[in-house]
Amino acid sequence: IVPMTLLANSSGFNWTVNLTEGSLVAFRAFANDTGGNTTGSSTQYFTVGFINNNVSTCTAEVLNLTLPNRIYHLNQSLTSIRNCFEVRADNITIDGHGYTITYSSANTLPGVLILSSAGSVNNLTVKNANFVTTSSDAAVRYESQRIGLTFFNNTVTLQTSASLPSSWLRLNNITSANISGNTFDYASADARPIVGIDSDGSNLFVYNNLFRVG
Repeated sequence: IVPMTLLANSSGFNWTVNLTEGSLVAFRAFANDTGGNTTGSSTQYFTVGFINNNVSTCTAEVLNLTLPNRIYHLNQSLTSIRNCFEVRADNITIDGHGYTITYSSANTLPGVLILSSAGSVNNLTVKNANFVTTSSDAAVRYESQRIGLTFFNNTVTLQTSASLPSSWLRLNNITSANISGNTFDYASADARPIVGIDSDGSNLFVYNNLFRVG
């Protein structure tokens, strides 16, 4: 409960309250008149949203995503000589908004990497992005046990000069993944699976994906 006191006929006041992202907040206002009568508004509920961040470059340095509960919005296409993103926190969303992520132009690294040294990192969403690579690595690679991956409405294109990756998404000990509505473009008819499992995986939902060859 946060008490706030106003003078009669007051307006235009602002208060700042520190809240946690994702928490549910109930708000209700009460007023007392000069006769001692109290009236209250109806209770209003709202959820504290995730913090939005715009991404405009990952040219030379990897973008380390270290803060939880963030949504990263691409506002232009990105090109990186290695992987573009390293995810090190829970509840991260990368929204490509139809822009292109050209990754690993000079290395063999994935577009989005979740390192084993990052510890437990859960609930990653990657959507609406176009991945393009000359690498033989996956668009997304998990290096240790994780819970929750959503890979939705993305396009992954392997350029003709590239070696084929063993799989488009390389997942290790993952629990719960939803991979749907994506397009995978191959430069040759030597196709590869969408998901490669380095170790145990469970609750993997892979459906409604399109493959295009040549």
